[in-house]
Amino acid sequence: MILTARRKEALEGVLEQVKAAYRESGAQAGGRFAAITLDVSKRDEVAALWSKVPDELRNVDILGTIVLPSSSLTLLTTFASGLIHSQ
Repeated sequence: MILTARRKEALEGVLEQVKAAYRESGAQAGGRFAAITLDVSKRDEVAALWSKVPDELRNVDILGTIVLPSSSLTLLTTFASGLIHSQ
């Protein structure tokens, strides 16, 4: 699982929660995680993202996003920036 977020502190907190949930699940497969700071409004960060993904996590099965903005305008701006900068 590759987690990304702008704020390093929030990202690290979510990473710890994900790792704890994995341990508690008793799952026998998977368990590989990476946390990468990323601001999708910055083209250079989006362009450099793949180079920061560990080799063992580059076979992506599912791509999703969770954004917790303070407003709907922030949500739309974030998605638009990510879409534009991924081209």
